[in-house]
Amino acid sequence: MVDIDIDALDISYDGSGRMNFHPQLHPNQGKPFTEEEKEYLCKYYDIDGSLSMSYVLGRTQKSILNKISKLKRNGMFEYYRGKAHGEA
Repeated sequence: MVDIDIDALDISYDGSGRMNFHPQLHPNQGKPFTEEEKEYLCKYYDIDGSLSMSYVLGRTQKSILNKISKLKRNGMFEYYRGKAHGEA
């Protein structure tokens, strides 16, 4: 794990108080979500929330929220929530 001095970073926030993209904090931004990431999002969203998940997955809160919304709209949220880890 890499130690990052958060106080030394130039971090900005959007109008809703969510952190904007920062390359050191969001290295996976713009990459497709893996199956494992989608499982994690759906299983633990209610427990961890978007801020914690953004740090864990290296993506912005906005991308986390957008992915959750898309999975719910497409009827895939419950599918990934109920999927056993590593299940095809």
